[in-house]
Amino acid sequence: RSQFDAIVHALSRCEGDIFTTALGKSAAPATRLAASLRSIGLRAHWVHAAEWAHGDIGVLREDDVVLSFSNSGRTQELVGLFAALRLRAPAPTTIALTRDCTSPLGRHSCLTFPCGALPHAEILTAMPSASVIAQESFVNAIVAQIVSKRQITTEDFRRNHPGGAIGERQGGG
Repeated sequence: RSQFDAIVHALSRCEGDIFTTALGKSAAPATRLAASLRSIGLRAHWVHAAEWAHGDIGVLREDDVVLSFSNSGRTQELVGLFAALRLRAPAPTTIALTRDCTSPLGRHSCLTFPCGALPHAEILTAMPSASVIAQESFVNAIVAQIVSKRQITTEDFRRNHPGGAIGERQGGG
């Protein structure tokens, strides 16, 4: 099975909670993944990468999944989190979304998926842009696959999202 399929399986079959985490510009797609997963009925939360080392690691259980977003795979807050989680027995499932699966973050992860951009593809070779677009594409693909795998219907979605323009279009708000 491919790494992508393994990630879909881990998220769609998670019996605990799903935590997405990132620092900087990668936080936008990480936050959206958690929000989208909640909209289809999964228990998902976003936690800022800096918060784990200040007590938030205490909420993690063995049946949880932690999915990190880091273009470089060298974000110290995330590497430290995944290194600490590897010492737990049993530990939650860890997933790294990074352009370099052999990075420190990738090496500390249960699953990795290559997603990001090389510096020359970013604005001014430094400002995250192409990498964030790649991460957003991953979010869309993951959510679509989970919807399919779990056979989530429009009615299911409507029950979870009755407000706003989406709720009005769905007849719920």
